[in-house]
Amino acid sequence: MKTVQSIRAQIEKLQAEEQEFIERERGGVIQRCLDAIMTYRIAPEELFDSEGQARIQAQTPIKKARPKVSGYKFGATYSDGVNTWVGRGPIPGWLKAHGEDIDKFITNARFAEHSARPGRKVS
Repeated sequence: MKTVQSIRAQIEKLQAEEQEFIERERGGVIQRCLDAIMTYRIAPEELFDSEGQARIQAQTPIKKARPKVSGYKFGATYSDGVNTWVGRGPIPGWLKAHGEDIDKFITNARFAEHSARPGRKVS
């Protein structure tokens, strides 16, 4: 069984390995950057402002995570108090067990009068 001390020792060992790796790779990274600067004749002021902060932002924008699917966006949300179905995919067994009258399980007011999937047969 692992102890906190053994885990901390592993962390310290991995951090030391990380530092060694960075030091080994750093020279090559710097050389590749210098080669690109010389090839494309990039001036320091194109890269850094007067305080030495980088001017260039990442070229590929960071994509925001898609919001989680909600029943309100896609249609009615059905619930019997224990189970919930957002109206996507096959109708679950707990809802099929109630036969054709599943609209009484709609929980969001926006769809209370209309089924999320009109004409869909419950079988």
